[in-house]
Amino acid sequence: MDTGALLWSRQLTPADNFNLSCARPLACPAGATAASCDLGGSANCPASPGADLDFGASAILRDLPDGRRLLIASQKSGVVYALDTAQAGAIVWQTRLGAGGPLGGIEWGSAADETQVYAPISDALAPPAAAHAGLAALDLATGRLRWQVTAPVERCHWKAKPCLNAYVQAASSMPGIVFAGSLDGHLRAYDSERGELRWDLDTGRSYRTVNGVPARGGSLDLGGAVLAEGMLLLNSGYGRLVGQPGNALLALSLDGH
Repeated sequence: MDTGALLWSRQLTPADNFNLSCARPLACPAGATAASCDLGGSANCPASPGADLDFGASAILRDLPDGRRLLIASQKSGVVYALDTAQAGAIVWQTRLGAGGPLGGIEWGSAADETQVYAPISDALAPPAAAHAGLAALDLATGRLRWQVTAPVERCHWKAKPCLNAYVQAASSMPGIVFAGSLDGHLRAYDSERGELRWDLDTGRSYRTVNGVPARGGSLDLGGAVLAEGMLLLNSGYGRLVGQPGNALLALSLDGH
């Protein structure tokens, strides 16, 4: 921290050379022709592209009772890693939870408390037989699966965009509860010990706003819910690739006030 000198680094998936030029059909603007999108390839795509398994999620630093400090890294491959920060990032455990791939695995972030890691699983583009969209809890010290729930069947208010039940959004947690947002616009609260569903809020609807600007929710993606001072703050609506756009900022009470 004093000098910025590199202490250690670890590459967990070699040769994953990928960018959106390697998937032009996915990135092609609506209404554009194949010729204008250059679907046959791009000079910006590596000659031997990887499977798009980068780390899109922020890492989590946690201390164990025995004094070890673990860095939890959740990957789009569907694997969650625990690295020992005092041993040059040595892998303490790794657990596979999803099929992985583009928009697959753990996209934007897990959550963790003193004993467990909570990983939302997307697998939005995986074949149905291989997809594992849902939420899983892992033992922080060992990576052992404590529980895993499958995302409920998708229910969307819109028809123009695909309706998917993938848990792409980063998870958030508080004592006793973990929150997971789905591409179908539903925010769900699960019991952190058993994985039981506590409540389900469909955010993909119209709202009367405090500032008088018409608002409508949509897909829940990217950054997860923010928890502060008895409130949950959440933006609903994200249409970057496969989701439904929207412009709603929601404030929910967690303590009854």
